[in-house]
Amino acid sequence: MNPDETLPDEISLLISNELIQGSNPTMKIWLINSAEPTPIDAGHNRLRRMGILADLLVDHGHEVLWWNSTFRHNEKEYLFDSATTIEINPKYRIRFLHAPKYRKNISLQRIRNHVVLAKKFRLEAENALQPDLILSSFPTIELCHEAVRYGHKYNVPTVLDIRDLWPDLFLDRIPPWARGLGRAALASFFRLSKLSTEGATAICGNTEDFVQWGLDRAGRNRRRFDRAFPFGYAPLELSTQQETKPKHFWHQQGVGLDPDVPIACFFGVFSHQFDFDTILKAAEQVQRQRRMQFVLCGKGEYLEHYRALTAGNPDIVLPGWIDSQEIWTLMQLSKFGLAPYRACENFFKNVANKPIEYLAGGLPILSSLPQGALFQLIEEHSCGVNYDGSASTLARALLMLDEQPQQYELLANNARKLFSQRFEATQVYGGMIRHLEAIVANYADRYTPARAA
Repeated sequence: MNPDETLPDEISLLISNELIQGSNPTMKIWLINSAEPTPIDAGHNRLRRMGILADLLVDHGHEVLWWNSTFRHNEKEYLFDSATTIEINPKYRIRFLHAPKYRKNISLQRIRNHVVLAKKFRLEAENALQPDLILSSFPTIELCHEAVRYGHKYNVPTVLDIRDLWPDLFLDRIPPWARGLGRAALASFFRLSKLSTEGATAICGNTEDFVQWGLDRAGRNRRRFDRAFPFGYAPLELSTQQETKPKHFWHQQGVGLDPDVPIACFFGVFSHQFDFDTILKAAEQVQRQRRMQFVLCGKGEYLEHYRALTAGNPDIVLPGWIDSQEIWTLMQLSKFGLAPYRACENFFKNVANKPIEYLAGGLPILSSLPQGALFQLIEEHSCGVNYDGSASTLARALLMLDEQPQQYELLANNARKLFSQRFEATQVYGGMIRHLEAIVANYADRYTPARAA
């Protein structure tokens, strides 16, 4: 059988397991992601896809070099003032490349940051110990392009993990009549995204839609090792002593003092991607009928704007950035998880970290998306409510679930069950590691003569 032939996921997984059965050799793996928190970031940062995957790879006996950035995307601050390498343990290092800072997520300064990061990766990669596999988050486009270029040069399998639809999503911020001009202005980014995807050994992503987007951009059909792996989440297990500080933090914020007051929470970024105006209008409508708290957590360029709008309402709380222990504790205090996404293709094709966190906490998801992967997940598994994006329907959904405890418990139990079945981190990323091992085993078997040459 042609090793590139398309196979169903079940058969593909069996073949992957057969390829690595009994050997499971130690791999040297490069992870490339310049935006996620690392184990050394300040505070109790919750690790995400790359951070959890790195830990599990080491647990499986592999060696990891994570290429990251000294500039922290969420905080808009430097972690280090110059390029730095940190050894987490003898098998796990993080190389922080230094590049210019930026203040806004969509800006020329951010583009400059990405270009400089890619150039520095290209220079330093030439002198680094060659890996057996590269896994690069997409975006950034520039780093992915350099990863694929390196893979071709040194015959190293390179896997792209599609996280966001760059540069397509930038067109969503342009009026429809101007998108032709916008696409022309972004032509170089479209070209780099095509070169990256078509040159990758395999396309992965956190949803099937994201994988298919990568294949469409590459202009090819699905092959054996093109596969979706959802975002996984690792629930915290806090001791009684560990619970004291985050509970005290929330009580100081006036949150969770009265167990009869339901809480709707949000974790994310105060940016154009989310519709907070509708959340605040819905809160006003709900609070006319009963007391309910809305706790909206995170940083971002619009945070102070919304703090000013909600000043004087003690039941709308905007605490800013919170750590992993505070997040987990808030979910234990809360009743609902808010997902107020603005409708666009990038979110239609995505099931992001936020809804999966809510599922881990047993919180029904209230999503504003009218279609797509998250919409279907909620419909098929009855783990939340899809509202039509209006304040009135969101308010009705919140009041209905609050007034119907049996219906609420059904959704909450379904959320917990779905999380344990599909999104628990060790299951998700354990499967992803087996998949990467199979890629290396298959690649080595097919290309050993070329590599030896």
